[in-house]
Amino acid sequence: MNNEELFELFNSIPDPYRMLCIDSIGVGCYLIQQGQGQAGMKLLHTALSTAGLDAKLAQEIIENLPDSLHALAMHTEIRALF
Repeated sequence: MNNEELFELFNSIPDPYRMLCIDSIGVGCYLIQQGQGQAGMKLLHTALSTAGLDAKLAQEIIENLPDSLHALAMHTEIRALF
């Protein structure tokens, strides 16, 4: 899945969960990059599940880091972590 497809998928998450899930996915990716893989994966799986998306997508997101992060329209405060 390319960045454009991820962007469209994440933006299709219904309100009021959209931004919460997008920010949670971003923080999960940040944790993984910081060596906190277990916590990051748990957060990714929880966010994807809440959004009604397949948890298998987490592995695809991780395999494409940091490119996947460009597809996330995170709040500025979350993006500043990277």
